[in-house]
Amino acid sequence: MRAMSISFSDRVAVPDGVLISNLQEESVILNLESERYFGLDSIGTRILTVLTTSESIEAAYEKLLQEYDVDGQELREDLIALVQDLAAKVVSAAGLPARTVTAGAPLAPTEAVTQYSLGLLYESEGDKAKAGEHYQRALTAFPNYPEAREGMQRVR
Repeated sequence: MRAMSISFSDRVAVPDGVLISNLQEESVILNLESERYFGLDSIGTRILTVLTTSESIEAAYEKLLQEYDVDGQELREDLIALVQDLAAKVVSAAGLPARTVTAGAPLAPTEAVTQYSLGLLYESEGDKAKAGEHYQRALTAFPNYPEAREGMQRVR
């Protein structure tokens, strides 16, 4: 499976239906729809907290670079790997096909992908109204999102 492209201008958000529970310094991420869970150690938990409370991955990178004694390039690579890994697990848990990126095609922001994924999930459960809401949110975040447009057409 090809990794999802991540831009440092993207903002990381916890999608609806995903619960993060902190246990001491570690955390468990639970997808309420699929009932799958994933664990993060104390460093992963801190990184996820900073990612989800920052305006962008770049802002999180700058903050974490100040907090940890780490090479900037290594931190950049670790952040990309973590976000790609979590995104892939969300896509897999929802039973969605992996999407490859066409060279030169604009990348959908993380929020648009999250909303599109939720739209697919509700559509697969037969809830066209909720699916339509999430496809519309994906289009609001990224108006040129062809898959979200196609989803809207299917649920009308």
